[in-house]
Amino acid sequence: ACVYHFFYNAPALQFVVLLQAALTLLGNVTLAYASWRLAASNGWEFELPRLGASADAAEDANGATSSLVSSSPAAMTSAERAAVD
Repeated sequence: ACVYHFFYNAPALQFVVLLQAALTLLGNVTLAYASWRLAASNGWEFELPRLGASADAAEDANGATSSLVSSSPAAMTSAERAAVD
């Protein structure tokens, strides 16, 4: 929408379109940062995928298969949930 308005609005209004684009970018970056902070505060860790690794090599010492996100609350066993509570 910003590109359309940049080319088809009156030249006197181009500063408004640029302001809209800049504020949209700022809002998106702020939301991404807040999401990351919220997830990190709850124990989530980001791990890049291992390309070319076999399924056996992707298992950690506990025998769990690694994924993009570790420490998922949904992946907790009932014993782990009881220990947290």
